[in-house]
Amino acid sequence: MWSLLEREGILQKWFDEGLLVTSKNTTFWTPKALEILELEESIGGVNLSDKPGPKAREVEINLEEIEFAGKFASKFSAKAIGIAGKGGNIKAVRKKLQEFHKDYDYTEEEILAAVDLYLDNQKRTNSMGFVQEAHYFISKLQGGVQVSNLSKWCEEVRNGNNKRYTSHTIL
Repeated sequence: MWSLLEREGILQKWFDEGLLVTSKNTTFWTPKALEILELEESIGGVNLSDKPGPKAREVEINLEEIEFAGKFASKFSAKAIGIAGKGGNIKAVRKKLQEFHKDYDYTEEEILAAVDLYLDNQKRTNSMGFVQEAHYFISKLQGGVQVSNLSKWCEEVRNGNNKRYTSHTIL
């Protein structure tokens, strides 16, 4: 796992973000890093879960998914929008993005542009207090039916519509 993170150029980023810490010349995964990597426990980077470890190609795909989920959630961060608590749970964001990709054929660029369009419209209509949490924006169960605001905004991006909306127009 370590060499894969190093090869992908993620290792230094994880040190910078505090996901890897060093004490007395020994480097440890933080609990947040273990959560992102979906590991239960680690001793010297060894996976102690009962499940066999993923093949290298699966890990590469997972790291790409993790990176994209991080980019997506960061658009909803307090630093980006000025409101705390909208970034959502990264595991929920990642899982919902996986499901979203199964149901829709939007590119990552369209998805990120859709988030930008949504947040820009919320800002322009002074509705930032009503911004959905990131994982609920992807999809949410309403009245027993999965509803995806992300898919609606992706369609707006794909169609080139860049108009202003109120909270009543597209929910």
